[in-house]
Amino acid sequence: HCERMEAEEITDMLNDYFTRMVEVVNRNGGEIDKFIGDAFLAVFHSPVEEREMGARQSAFRAIYAALEMQRKLEELNDARREKGKRPLQIGVGMSFGEVIYGPIGAEDRRDFTVIGDVVNLASRIEKLSKKGKHTRIVLSHHVEALVHDYLVTEAMEEEPIRGKTESVRVLVLVGIRDVKVLE
Repeated sequence: HCERMEAEEITDMLNDYFTRMVEVVNRNGGEIDKFIGDAFLAVFHSPVEEREMGARQSAFRAIYAALEMQRKLEELNDARREKGKRPLQIGVGMSFGEVIYGPIGAEDRRDFTVIGDVVNLASRIEKLSKKGKHTRIVLSHHVEALVHDYLVTEAMEEEPIRGKTESVRVLVLVGIRDVKVLE
């Protein structure tokens, strides 16, 4: 996408995109951990003392953010099309688990960041989002287990996840169930 663009145009495009998406993450109770090229890592956490209920709420906040990100992307793409520019596509990968948050780096240069297997897993399954048939929002079975009664999902074709010895079921988010179905 970027090979036909000047550096300034890429910067403007990314800044516009990130501004819209960061606003969505923040509004839904998430935090941006870092920007990674044209991507970012967001964390939706809950206090340790609220582990079970907080985990479910964190999962919902992340899912709502992902769905809202798709709506904001459509608005951005409408504006891009009006200017004769190509639309952007995004994918979202979600996982759930414990992370370590703290300063990582060299003695003279450190960043606060999250690390852990769950971070790597989310990054790896995000790559699978391109294969999503309904949305480009994919989640590990760890997330699905927290909120399965409330979601409509479809299992993706099983394929090994690089760096994982355990089997990871990856699901595509189709939508959220109608509340009336849950009564």
